[in-house]
Amino acid sequence: VNNKGLENVLEPFGLEPLEPEFTLQAFTDMLPPRRNIKAFLLDQHYVAGIGNIYADETLFSSDIHPKRTTGSLTEGEIKKLHHHIIRILKLAVEQRGTTFNDYVDGKGNKGNFLNHLNVYGRDGKPCNTCGTKLEKSVVAGRGTRHCPQCQPAPPLPSLSLRAKKIL
Repeated sequence: VNNKGLENVLEPFGLEPLEPEFTLQAFTDMLPPRRNIKAFLLDQHYVAGIGNIYADETLFSSDIHPKRTTGSLTEGEIKKLHHHIIRILKLAVEQRGTTFNDYVDGKGNKGNFLNHLNVYGRDGKPCNTCGTKLEKSVVAGRGTRHCPQCQPAPPLPSLSLRAKKIL
């Protein structure tokens, strides 16, 4: 059997989080030094299978703001993010995905992950963890939901000495 066609289709995709090759070390090694974390998660060349919903939910579970850069993550945050990528995707598979409209699988079942959403589609509602109003913004060209309390914003870059003198 010739699998060359399948290999060509799968070639542009990164590691599959539910496979043994998706180790903490492999994940850490693939992190670019200066990339937006949400854009990184959505980039299928690095990690396969994380869409917008699962990126938002993973970042929320990891207490990481979607506008953080990959290079700003601590070792502990990377470990937490790796863990929650796997956890969220396993739960999504167990729940047959997320169904918003009338989609059903081959057996006529809707996806039930909708019942497990903490931030996605809950703009303006209270956070399930702290009660703070959830916010929606655009990050990496996608609608993005997060909790400003549980996922603190990255610090703003400081002004250079020259810029301070001008002000």
